[in-house]
Amino acid sequence: MESIATMRILGEKKAPTKCRCFSLEFLLLFNFSRLNNTGFPMSQIVTQNENKKLISYSKKDKKWDNRKRENQELQQIFYTAVYREFERYGKFKKYPERLLACAMTLWFSQHAHLETGEAIFKLAGAEFCRIRHCPVCQSRLSMKWIAKFHQIMPKLEIEHPKTQFLLLTLTVPNCKVENLRETIQKMNTAWNRMANRAFFKKQILGYIRATEVNMNPENKTAHPHFHVLLHVSDRYFDGRNYIKRDDWLKHWQDATRDESITQVDIRKVRESKKKTKAENLVSGALEVVKYATKHDNIAQDAKWFMEYALQVDRLRFMATGGTLKNLIADLDSDDLIHIEEDGMTDAELSKDDGYRMAFGWDEKRNYRRAQKLDKVENLE
Repeated sequence: MESIATMRILGEKKAPTKCRCFSLEFLLLFNFSRLNNTGFPMSQIVTQNENKKLISYSKKDKKWDNRKRENQELQQIFYTAVYREFERYGKFKKYPERLLACAMTLWFSQHAHLETGEAIFKLAGAEFCRIRHCPVCQSRLSMKWIAKFHQIMPKLEIEHPKTQFLLLTLTVPNCKVENLRETIQKMNTAWNRMANRAFFKKQILGYIRATEVNMNPENKTAHPHFHVLLHVSDRYFDGRNYIKRDDWLKHWQDATRDESITQVDIRKVRESKKKTKAENLVSGALEVVKYATKHDNIAQDAKWFMEYALQVDRLRFMATGGTLKNLIADLDSDDLIHIEEDGMTDAELSKDDGYRMAFGWDEKRNYRRAQKLDKVENLE
């Protein structure tokens, strides 16, 4: 007999008077056989083989364990919310199952770094839920954006060799989380208003803008703000063309039509002498992208988070314009698997032989070797 929670997730209006509410652990084991296309639970598959954790093969891939654990915590939050308040959170009824299925099995290709000889594991296969709050998917999304920036930098340096990048932070007064959607929409309108002003068009060549929302732990208000990477012309720092911090504040106050705003922050991308100009600019892009893909609000307050999830549903948290929009628009945006990791390109690694090592998520909340799920791909 299905539990009330399961029936509600599936969208049924009525449930039997007597039922059994399954634990998350049971649901995980119950679904493993369906999710990995075998007749056995994943726990049996991984224990019948080497039983080594993923981190035994690649310590840098401990991040997969951490992200999947956070994914499970999020799955529990959505599961509980849908179960207890279906009428309010029914639009998320498919989220628990999608989160559960996300990255249950990972397939890696094995490589050697041609210069150092280091063994490198590279993700070659997985199924992702693509839910905006999922820590696993958001981590991959962040990496995808950074990989994009690596790809566009050569062209950008050729077309604009003397340009600079700035980091701009724009805030508005805190709001009740119930009013968050309206507040973000007003911020987007204000940004478009400012971006169409003459000073902006003259000095700003392009931008990547990320929206971040924090929870104030004292009064549970929402603090939405923008982090923006600005691509500016080489004339920006010359005399009259320079836009001071106070000028940015005045422009933002005018755009939002709110003079109570007192804080903006503008600074050059931090440059390291140990890095190339391109590497420094990629670091600046990472500073912006990480804010749009962070998930700190999830663990602080489940009730607050669920209201936040309702408010931001289908809102875009990343926006691009100008030179960066034109360059990024040429890149494939859907693939969360084939991404350059740690700035390494395929040219730096040994050739892919097509063999895929499988690692499955087990009941002890670790990725372990699942040799039965290994496969060979035809790369021709």
